[in-house]
Amino acid sequence: NSRRLPNKNFLQLGDMPMCRHIFNTLGQINDIDIFCYTSNIGIMSLIPDYVRYLPRNKKYDDDSVNAQELFLSAIKMLKDY
Repeated sequence: NSRRLPNKNFLQLGDMPMCRHIFNTLGQINDIDIFCYTSNIGIMSLIPDYVRYLPRNKKYDDDSVNAQELFLSAIKMLKDY
């Protein structure tokens, strides 16, 4: 969630939402696995086939959650991949 620019990842940047630009840029890098870690299922239609959806618990959407806590939760989930 972004307070300064709500829904920034879904806003159009040119001909596509900003998150598609990010996915496309990451998709050009060889030999990495790309995951989308979010609780917003609205992104599902924007995720390319080469990006894996990693469902995030909504409790991590709160502004009180710090980055370390968020990243650790993702790392714990990635252990299954």
